[in-house]
Amino acid sequence: QRTKRIDGERVSDLQNIQWQIVNYWQKKEMLPTALDDLKDSISGYRAPADPSTDEPYVYRATGERSFELCATFDLSSEDTRVRGERFTIPVKSIYSETWEHGEGETCFEREIDSELYPPREPKVIR
Repeated sequence: QRTKRIDGERVSDLQNIQWQIVNYWQKKEMLPTALDDLKDSISGYRAPADPSTDEPYVYRATGERSFELCATFDLSSEDTRVRGERFTIPVKSIYSETWEHGEGETCFEREIDSELYPPREPKVIR
C-alpha cells in the first residue's frame, strides 16, 4: 500500500509540474530551461522532489513547446485483476492513460497545444 501511495504522489507531482510548465509557457512564450525556473518567491512554488529519494524529477525541453517529465516508479500502473474462484474482474488503473507507467524510469512526452493554452496577453494596470 505504501508503495502504491508513493507512486501516486509521483504522478500527482508530475501533474503539478506539468501545469506549472504550461503556465510558464503561457506567460513567457518559452519553456523553462530547468525546473528551478519555476520557482516563485511570491506564491512559494518550488518543484517537488521524489517523495522516496528526495531527488529532483527529470525535466527536458525537447522543442519550442514540447518537453519530457520523468520519474522512477516502484510499480506498474497496468490494470490489475481481482481473482476469485470462478471469475477474473479487470480493475482499471487509478491513472488516466496519459499517466500510465511501467515499473522503473518512465518519461512522459508532452507538447503544449497553443490553441488550447494560448499565450496570455499582459494586463495593463492603470
